[in-house]
Amino acid sequence: MAVLTETGLWEPGVYQLEVEDGPQVGADGIDNVPLRHLANRAKFLNEARLSGYIAGKGRNLLTVLGVTTIAQAMAALRTLCNGTGTPDFSKLQIGDYLDGIDLSGIAARAANTAGQSWNNTYKNNRIVIAAFNPYKGVGDSEVTKNHILFAFANVPLKARMNPTNINAGGYTASEMRVFLDGLNGDGTGDFAYAAPPENPVVAEAFLAALGAQIGDYIMPVRKLLDESVFDGTQTWAWRTYRVFLHSENDVFGANAWGRAGYGDGQKPHIPLYRDSYAYRIKRYNGSRDWWWLNTPHAGSAANFCYSNHTGLAYSSYASAVGGCAPAFCVA
Repeated sequence: MAVLTETGLWEPGVYQLEVEDGPQVGADGIDNVPLRHLANRAKFLNEARLSGYIAGKGRNLLTVLGVTTIAQAMAALRTLCNGTGTPDFSKLQIGDYLDGIDLSGIAARAANTAGQSWNNTYKNNRIVIAAFNPYKGVGDSEVTKNHILFAFANVPLKARMNPTNINAGGYTASEMRVFLDGLNGDGTGDFAYAAPPENPVVAEAFLAALGAQIGDYIMPVRKLLDESVFDGTQTWAWRTYRVFLHSENDVFGANAWGRAGYGDGQKPHIPLYRDSYAYRIKRYNGSRDWWWLNTPHAGSAANFCYSNHTGLAYSSYASAVGGCAPAFCVA
């Protein structure tokens, strides 16, 4: 018995048989065209589903988009996002990736390790599609643009959350937040470190190094995060972030060690992490490692939450040097 040949492709339309077509069977017969269109769509959707279960099974976006550089890929993705219009994400899948990101401009300072250039063996700097429009309509100032959430598949570098064991003010008040977005929130500005050999005039924000690779395609988003001081009360606030850590809800879909959300709201549970442990387990230079989340521990004034080397929720002292595997939105 012969079967149709299937290609993982989202067909732009399914052919409608017309009266004048008449019966035309066989591999190239018109009768099989709409069936092939549907079979191709089914294979495409199944591949997209499976890509979320198996790390590394996403597709290279340079190939998917028919481009040769990261800059060209970003331009193509912006076209697909289409601003505030109707987006076209049909050719993209969760887990599709871009390689070649160079973060070697980030120096090793304080407790942090240095950023690295692209390494094809470890793939520390691979970025993958984690969600489509996860923040659309969200925020006290509404996010109106269509966007694609990217996450680092592995740990590109290691950093501490704070110089001392404190989580007062949450992620917003942390050294990590300034390291990722810069003191000014736009990739510029640095900490005034207390003493030599630290140099307070050199900016080293993660966003500056990432933006040099990606360009102006990184979209700011509004996130509601816990900024409580450990005194039994809760303080939540909307803030703007460009490069940010995931929360416990993003990765696990619920709080394990952190406080319940404000009004028990905003629990997006990012698709990349929702269906399997594959991307919860990240590697640094080839070895499984733990990586920070932006959620302060609900029962300790000294700890933040993280995802451990086996993909489970856990927590650590804020001064510990852990994996920094942030996310950002492209629009």
